[in-house]
Amino acid sequence: MADFTGPEVERAESLLRPMMPGPFRVIYDPKMLGRDGRVYRWFQVVFAVGPGDARTLRSKVHALFPAMLVELSQLRLATDADVVSLRARRFCPDNKILDPEHPVMFIEAEWAGAALRAMQGRGDFSMSASDCLTYRNHFASDDPLTKQYGEPVK
Repeated sequence: MADFTGPEVERAESLLRPMMPGPFRVIYDPKMLGRDGRVYRWFQVVFAVGPGDARTLRSKVHALFPAMLVELSQLRLATDADVVSLRARRFCPDNKILDPEHPVMFIEAEWAGAALRAMQGRGDFSMSASDCLTYRNHFASDDPLTKQYGEPVK
């Protein structure tokens, strides 16, 4: 994956910084190679949450996603992207097997840039399942959104 920086990435970072619960990174790759061999424009934000129990953190992530989408909808780089990913990583300091510097994935959701533009037009950035391309909660296979839009947790 190539990592591109520029004014729009820097602007995204400054828009998101006040709301982020911990470390985060904005990544844009205009030539991401997909599993199907197709090249697409990928805009993503990876951020850390925790420590805390999964239920409480899920609520925090679900409150944060719409707020992030509101800010990202101001950026042409995000609204023109083929895929916009918000990826919460969970810090697990009590798990000695995992390096706390590389937390495990917690919740991931993806939208098309066109869906972001549509949300902006409607003025509704709720976690609308009809707008979401994929959703996966890696810590709870019984999460209703994972059951509806994600792959089963193994």
